[in-house]
Amino acid sequence: MKKFSLFVLFAVMFFVNNSVFSQSSNCIVDLSSYWASTPDWTNFSTVPTSASSVCVGETLTFNITLDGTYAWDIVGNYPNPNGYIQGGNGNVINRTTPMLTIPGNYEFKITVYGTGCNRDTTLHVEVLGAPTNLTLTANPGNAVCAGTDVEFTAVATNAQPGSSTYKWFVNNSLVTVADNTSNIFNYTPSHGQTITYSVENGGCVATLSPADEITMTVYDNPTPVVSFDNLNLNNHFCNTQIATINETSGNANITSWQYFIAGTSTTTTSNTRDWTINMAQHDGQDAYVVVTDGQGCTGTSNVLTINVDALPDLSVAPIPSNTCNGEEMKLRVSGFTGMGPWDLEVWNTAHTIEYPIMSSTPNLPINSGPVDISVDVPYGTPFVHVKIKDNGTGCESYY
Repeated sequence: MKKFSLFVLFAVMFFVNNSVFSQSSNCIVDLSSYWASTPDWTNFSTVPTSASSVCVGETLTFNITLDGTYAWDIVGNYPNPNGYIQGGNGNVINRTTPMLTIPGNYEFKITVYGTGCNRDTTLHVEVLGAPTNLTLTANPGNAVCAGTDVEFTAVATNAQPGSSTYKWFVNNSLVTVADNTSNIFNYTPSHGQTITYSVENGGCVATLSPADEITMTVYDNPTPVVSFDNLNLNNHFCNTQIATINETSGNANITSWQYFIAGTSTTTTSNTRDWTINMAQHDGQDAYVVVTDGQGCTGTSNVLTINVDALPDLSVAPIPSNTCNGEEMKLRVSGFTGMGPWDLEVWNTAHTIEYPIMSSTPNLPINSGPVDISVDVPYGTPFVHVKIKDNGTGCESYY
């Protein structure tokens, strides 16, 4: 009885064991539910994973679509270590930072928490110092004379000439400049034109406030006109003559006149200038005037040419050398050089009485030998003056 029982038990055990082993080769154990879940994201649209930059005064948006619902957080060192912390739970990360107002290089670490496994990435963000406190100055000023070249200078915080980019506008129209990294703009404005600019620093652009734009006042320059007085018959001056130049524009706003006579200048507060003609110094030279008005604007007149004629150089001698008082005076005129013809007159020394010429016409020939004339000089006249006028030039001499 015992032997049979042991056999049967052994046989049953053998059969069962053969059944388990025969099935072990087809046994599949599913461990997937025990693996940790690692999150992923498919869209990282707004903030790149490489270095990026924003301007001071801007915000930064994290916009990420996840492959499932996860807990997440963002830890950034702006504006100090762990100064920015945000968190949430969902299949989308969408957070916008407060305004970034401190320039510098910062990191933002985004962590998505799976089931035991996490995924993170670090964003490197540069906050650029956008130009601020923009100002504009004009030299010599915003009120100038026509034709004045004005130097406009732009100054802004966080803008560096040579590296920042400047754009200049005249009446809101962009002006092409040779060097757009220069903060200086040289321009000859017209009246009423408005000058402004914008400046870019690493992609951060700032524009001058309309209240700080410069509107130019441009004054017209005076236009003086000059002419000569006291000319002789041929519009020439006679040597030693007192000459006069007049500024005749009639501009009441002119405050000073600078006269240039044969290269010598004299500044006065009169629109008339007198001087004594010197043939050697003035003949063929220029005369003009530069005027200045009440706004400090200047204008240059037309240029006049100074032409000077020599005085008549005839010689006069009595014949004979001694004449008795009360006799008719004879004069010999010779040395006919010049333009001619000549007129001859005889006067007392005070030039108040002219004595008649008796024996010769007062109009002397152009080319001749000596000419004798008779003059009726009253008894008791000690001296006479002989006046010779060159009718060709209008110049006169006294002997």
